[in-house]
Amino acid sequence: MYTYEANKITGALLATVLFIVVLHIVGNEIFHPTVPAETAIAIDVGDVETAAVEVAEIPPLPILLAAGDAAAGRKVARKCVSCHTFEEGGKNKIGPNLWNVLGRNLASASGFNYSGAMEDAGGSWDYARLDAFIANPRAALKGNKMTFRGIKKPEQRADLILYLRSLSASPIALPQ
Repeated sequence: MYTYEANKITGALLATVLFIVVLHIVGNEIFHPTVPAETAIAIDVGDVETAAVEVAEIPPLPILLAAGDAAAGRKVARKCVSCHTFEEGGKNKIGPNLWNVLGRNLASASGFNYSGAMEDAGGSWDYARLDAFIANPRAALKGNKMTFRGIKKPEQRADLILYLRSLSASPIALPQ
């Protein structure tokens, strides 16, 4: 393409854009839109009652655990195998080995490099703490390295916790 033709095309495009911008500015100066104070059409809604939103109440963790199934929890644990191992003496991966995790102190798996937040948290993995962590790891312990978004369904969390409980030579008692 010749330079002269390219200049003509570019000039035409710039002139068009300039024309549209000037037209917009002049149009806004000439015509001032007015917004009415009231709506043009009043809609009579009568005596409509607001519908009560029914929120499903989540049963307490002990009830969920009593109704849970460790075999179903093993299936839920498939989400975890890319980062964790489950067998006794298993190696650490991106996350620590989860054998005997219930009742274990936080940040205590040997050979795993925990985040500062996990090391500073203190305490042990009881049922309630593990449930909250599995539901949303980022919210349960701010600053930890776990990138998993969490398991939202309480029944699936209970099943997973029962499965993790079974991964121990001496499982801790279920909460009452």
